[in-house]
Amino acid sequence: MGLVKSKMLRLGKVEGILKIVSSNIIQAILLLFVMSLFPCLPAQDKLPLFHSLEEAHPDKEMPVLLIFFSTRCHVCWEDLFEMKYFIESNNLKIGLVAVSYDREDELIRFMKKYCFYYPVICDLNKKIYRRFGVQDEPFWLLSLGDKILYRYNYFMTNEQRKEELKKCLTKIGIK
Repeated sequence: MGLVKSKMLRLGKVEGILKIVSSNIIQAILLLFVMSLFPCLPAQDKLPLFHSLEEAHPDKEMPVLLIFFSTRCHVCWEDLFEMKYFIESNNLKIGLVAVSYDREDELIRFMKKYCFYYPVICDLNKKIYRRFGVQDEPFWLLSLGDKILYRYNYFMTNEQRKEELKKCLTKIGIK
């Protein structure tokens, strides 16, 4: 009887801990677990991995959101997936391209693991980083051809930047 009572007390403690932990964290963990069970990307030679912006986004008439990120930066991932979801859920006519100076094998592993099927540019020499004056990740840039419509502002909070970008995306993505 003592063993059953002991196990029930431990179970009660675990339930108490789970109540303390945010449900969002649990949902994120479950989502990552489920995503790891079902690989959804094609073989390596079919992944949308490029080496230039012209290859990744050839349509100069369509706005493109460039998200500079690193596979080692979890904040970058959050921004990347949040903007992907925002564009998709609002049916915006905007291209999304991720740019990173990580090695190809790291990017391929990232794309497969997180089912990221949007174009990714492997910019090992940081040519695109220099072209747009990007110093660090995360960094967002919205452009239409050579015209920059939105540029990441380091002097704003992350939430302010996201709200400003979402307003800009909505405004131009509906046209």
